Amino acid sequence: MAILKSIGRLFRRRVSLEPAMSVLGRPRLTVHDTGQMRCTACSLCVGACPSHCIQITAAPRPIDSNTEPALSGDRMPETFELDLSRCVLCGLCVEACPVDALHLDGDLPAYATGRDHLRLDANVLKIL
Repeated sequence: MAILKSIGRLFRRRVSLEPAMSVLGRPRLTVHDTGQMRCTACSLCVGACPSHCIQITAAPRPIDSNTEPALSGDRMPETFELDLSRCVLCGLCVEACPVDALHLDGDLPAYATGRDHLRLDANVLKIL
């Protein structure tokens, strides 16, 4: 019975998988219509990252009457740095983010003249 099952698997149609790189890109931070970052510095993306390429320093979010209720969290990132030379583009940081502040849709650099050019801060990572 097991031999028949194995022979049947030999002639089964193969499923081709698209590479993930065609869908993914470099991580980007999203901003709200008011221009404030959606990130609440919860550091869930830092914990989910297998290559430890994300570093966040939290700061208190300024209280403003124009702030959207969804953005009125206690904290915001003072610094948000991503080392693209260590990032494996797995997308776990995007899945871990509860406020949808990260997306993998940025353009990957074709080349870099040094490793310092692959360390990206929040201003470079923003999507307007």
